[in-house]
Amino acid sequence: SNPVNMSHQHTRRDSVDGSASAKLMSLRKLEGTDSPSFKREQHPAAAPLSLSLDDLSNPPTEEELSHYCDVPAAELPPIHKRALPNRIFVNRDLRLDKIEFYGFDMDYTLAEYKSPEFEQLAYGMLIDRLIEMGYPQTISTLKYEPGFPLRGLLLDKEFGNFLKVDSFGNIVSAVHGRTRMTKKHISEIYPSMYIHSHDIGRRYQISCRLFQKLDNRVILVR
Repeated sequence: SNPVNMSHQHTRRDSVDGSASAKLMSLRKLEGTDSPSFKREQHPAAAPLSLSLDDLSNPPTEEELSHYCDVPAAELPPIHKRALPNRIFVNRDLRLDKIEFYGFDMDYTLAEYKSPEFEQLAYGMLIDRLIEMGYPQTISTLKYEPGFPLRGLLLDKEFGNFLKVDSFGNIVSAVHGRTRMTKKHISEIYPSMYIHSHDIGRRYQISCRLFQKLDNRVILVR
């Protein structure tokens, strides 16, 4: 036989064996085993390996994703299922493959504070600080009230009133400190019973964040 042809055949066989070995090693790595029985059972010609969500690394590798097989939502493992009220929905199309980075808010999202314990602790510390600044010792008897005031209010920085307005800007109710203002009193200060949008951010401060519940409570003290 021709020694050149034999050398060519050996080279080709070595190349095929090397490729098969690489695939086998890759499959063993994905399965997490190097046992001899696995080597005998698996073969590059076998059906492609299928991975589920529980099999993926965090973050998954490109090779793992190439073997990932999606499953219907009804067949997801319990750890990946969420009750309908806990799911996240979007109101527009979003191409996730075009997103390079994902950011996550920390407070009250990834980090959940114990409420009202967190607010009570912070409130007490703020009261102590106000006393150090010269406020009377009597405010130390004030206790934090989780239900008052709530979010969704406007603070009138000129008069110190908290206003509840509807979606059109009409004033629904108002308080000054812990005292609920009458309709007559409100109309005397706000004759139109209406808040103009161009005044929001200047005279009126929006209170919509969870952290502002504590701010609002301290404002009532002052």
